[in-house]
Amino acid sequence: MADFFHFVPGYENYVFRAGREPLFFLLLAFLLTFLAVRTYTRLGRARAWRSGSVRGIHLHHSVPGIIASLAAGTAIIAFQPGDDSMLLLSALFGVGGALTLDQFGTAEMKKIARFLARSLRERTSTFVHCPPGLSLLLT
Repeated sequence: MADFFHFVPGYENYVFRAGREPLFFLLLAFLLTFLAVRTYTRLGRARAWRSGSVRGIHLHHSVPGIIASLAAGTAIIAFQPGDDSMLLLSALFGVGGALTLDQFGTAEMKKIARFLARSLRERTSTFVHCPPGLSLLLT
């Protein structure tokens, strides 16, 4: 394998010689993709950019993420690639994982936000209706 990050202290000993370079590329691709997707999403909301779509159907970024992860994982298992190909496929797997998990996290956050809004409405309703009811009971 090529020692791509030889200038980083400790990389050669703890990553390159230890044979962890594919895992490092997976992690690096995951983090960079996650950062890029979150940045693009925030900028898109702030500037009212339109979402990606294919023939008028909204395309969530989990779709290409799942495809990338499955393709990379299948290629790694089926072909047992050489060193440089393994790094590329590891990075592709990391990109796919970041896209998929970001979409999942976004969906979960929306569920939590809806739950909190509903819960707040219920509590507000309770506080608004309780005092008149108590005053009727006390008189």
